[in-house]
Amino acid sequence: MLMRTIEKILKYKLNIKEVEWLKYWEIINWCWWKGWQDFDKILKDNLALIKWFNKKKTNNLFYDIRLICYEHDIEFRFKMWFYMSNFRFAKKIYKLLTSAKKRWISKKEAFIIASIAFVLLNRYWKKFYNS
Repeated sequence: MLMRTIEKILKYKLNIKEVEWLKYWEIINWCWWKGWQDFDKILKDNLALIKWFNKKKTNNLFYDIRLICYEHDIEFRFKMWFYMSNFRFAKKIYKLLTSAKKRWISKKEAFIIASIAFVLLNRYWKKFYNS
């Protein structure tokens, strides 16, 4: 059976019940936080700037990014190395954007998107990590 790229990237294999439980206890929340930075919107806006980006793939891409965010949220919540978990998040984004058989974004553009994600995570979330 052929594995999707996201299945190769993910460290944790969460089932639907686990995801719902983690959401209920606000351990995971995708890439945003109520009343704070809408991180997923920032990523979408940056992807929209790339002229070769296939807009039809946005929903599928963000479903996969959501899964990566869940893993990052778990590591963030349980204080598993702030900078390293942010780096792993950015690295997974890069892999997701570049490892498809038919790549629709260049490695340079993927690196820029991943770098933006890394910088934003480090910039906006440090004070919450320490609290």
